[in-house]
Amino acid sequence: MKKFLLVFTVVLLWGCDDAGPEPEIYCGDGLINDNSEECDTNYEGDDTCLSLGYYGGVIKCSDTCRIDFSECEDAGRCGDGVVNEGETEENCCEDTGCISGICTENGCVPQWEIDCDGGISCSTEQPWECNGSDLPEYNCGECGCDNDMQCVHDVCYSQNELDSEREAYLLPMDRELDWYFSLMDTVMDSSALKYDDFLMAVKTRLHQEERLAAVLFGESHGSTDEQDLNMQLMMDIESDGWDITGLGIEDNGSPLLDATRTTQLGFEVTGISGDLTNVSYCNAALNAVGENINHEDGIYFQYMGSGHTSREVAKWDMHWGICHLPHTAECILSNSRMALTLIAFDPDIWMTLTDQILMWRIGNFYDTRENVTLQLSQTIGRWNTTFSMHDLEPGYDTTMNGESVNVRMIQSEDNPDVWFGFFPRPDRQPWLTRGFESIWLVSDIQDFLWEHQIKPGNCSVSWNFTPGEEELTYFCGVDSFEIEAHVDGVTFEVETYTLNNK
Repeated sequence: MKKFLLVFTVVLLWGCDDAGPEPEIYCGDGLINDNSEECDTNYEGDDTCLSLGYYGGVIKCSDTCRIDFSECEDAGRCGDGVVNEGETEENCCEDTGCISGICTENGCVPQWEIDCDGGISCSTEQPWECNGSDLPEYNCGECGCDNDMQCVHDVCYSQNELDSEREAYLLPMDRELDWYFSLMDTVMDSSALKYDDFLMAVKTRLHQEERLAAVLFGESHGSTDEQDLNMQLMMDIESDGWDITGLGIEDNGSPLLDATRTTQLGFEVTGISGDLTNVSYCNAALNAVGENINHEDGIYFQYMGSGHTSREVAKWDMHWGICHLPHTAECILSNSRMALTLIAFDPDIWMTLTDQILMWRIGNFYDTRENVTLQLSQTIGRWNTTFSMHDLEPGYDTTMNGESVNVRMIQSEDNPDVWFGFFPRPDRQPWLTRGFESIWLVSDIQDFLWEHQIKPGNCSVSWNFTPGEEELTYFCGVDSFEIEAHVDGVTFEVETYTLNNK
């Protein structure tokens, strides 16, 4: 058995030697030998430079047996980031950029043509009516409104928006505490843009949508940061080459923009007078954009209180006491034009009213003294929780109108044409509510307030925040019973107080 195995092994070895040497395998032998070779000597695939979108050239096989597109790339193609010979806005918008419209494979196409791609009829994006004119006509009466929206004042509104108009004054005070901070808790999100990125988004949007013929500014009174933001955007849009037809701004007291600043602008400033409700603002905007077929004829700017600008802002109940339908953005929309809206939000200004409402809200809990104390503590704690999340991140520092500003730009979830410019205020205090808590915690004052059921809503407050003189003064009373208390505006200690029975 052992001899047989030995002989068999020798036979096998002798048979292998008889096969001869293996053939040599190399790049250039005319064969695609393994996965490392994409081609050999010549490219034999079905693609050509032209079929791949290039303007010329020949696909070759390199010395290392890799497919070589260098001649194609030298010839160029639409989308390579280079404006090659013969490329224009119409035939290669990716490289040349759209002066107006949206880039498509057919070149630059105005947004309204995409909306109206179904022909002369109501567009698939209701309620634009495409009738072959210079721009589609906004006509919710003929075209109807999407989903459950209703055509009111010639504009599509949701039932919730229509229901909100029933509110009579300011904020309802029976809201859950968290509701008052719904916007404030989102501003530090990482999705917030720096001003330069926001400006690029605005410029892109203006180029895309011909119907954007106005930019609306909503802000509070008295914030220089808000004014610098809006001034900077106006100047940046103008420097981008747009023809600015003018600026509309209220002129009957308490201006939203310091008149001395408008001298920097290279366009006419027109005063808006009247009741300064939506009616006067709408009429001013409609008159200003009425002659503009689209933004190629010019862009109009208009200042106003934020609640007057667009329903994306004024849909909250807090606005319905002074801001009724339709808002200025919708007035322009119903005239077949569109508006971009920027709401400047400085908590130093805006949150004063919220602070007052939160103080008044404590009156809802005047069932026991303990509950009043608890609600004051919870309200101030909730406020501090929100503002403790605010931070002046250096990445959001910018220079606006010559001033250093830290601002975060946030796009509305409801409408890409509505933006918020938010200025974080990490140290913002609920001065009014904290001051009332201070006087409430003085036993003599608490006894007096409780005995006569004098609630925070029965108080008027004045304040002085001149550095070194910070003070809050409370005048609270019912019938002939009144308290006057002075509170330190830094330490919130009660300095003096008097209890009166007139």
